[in-house]
Amino acid sequence: MRSELRKDLLQATKILIEKLNAGGYQIVGIEFKLSDVQAIGSPLHGQIDCLVRKAGGQEAIIDFKYAGKKYQSYLEEDKAVQLATYAYARSQVTGAFPAVAYLILHKSQLVTPRGSAIQGDGNRDVVGGGPIEQVWDRFVQALAGANEWLNRTGEIPIRPRQNADQWPQGLEIVLDPKIKSNELQEVCKYCNYKNLCGIGVVR
Repeated sequence: MRSELRKDLLQATKILIEKLNAGGYQIVGIEFKLSDVQAIGSPLHGQIDCLVRKAGGQEAIIDFKYAGKKYQSYLEEDKAVQLATYAYARSQVTGAFPAVAYLILHKSQLVTPRGSAIQGDGNRDVVGGGPIEQVWDRFVQALAGANEWLNRTGEIPIRPRQNADQWPQGLEIVLDPKIKSNELQEVCKYCNYKNLCGIGVVR
């Protein structure tokens, strides 16, 4: 297992360097920390896996994922919220949204959306998907709709446990309306409060 992981990482690193060189990018930082950035009225914290920049100043963000076909779908369906949030953060510094991509380590595959494609000589998988700023705008609208119920009622409904027809408009950007009854919403996998909604088992 360790040797396979090492092989995957070495190959992915080779592909990343080749593609960055082809696009004329230089690495600005790995685990690049966001600082002094506001989003929707609150401080925005986090780390960008890989921030790169061209000589002309154009930036690009690459998020590392070990495996998963879902990331291509996120780009194609304009649901890459994590990339959009990072891109928004950099736009507040540079004045322009950067290009974005996922690097799938297990497959040594760089996947970038057509609307915000990382430049290069074709050695990328350019898939469907609009500008990354469009994803950010959809996410902001979804948050505004989701916050309305809290201001009105003071109650906190657990949206992933509700039927989709009860969701605020736009929440499909982070929730799947067609999920099977025995499956969890993707966001639930990262939540630390599963006992509150009943997904977790209290012992």
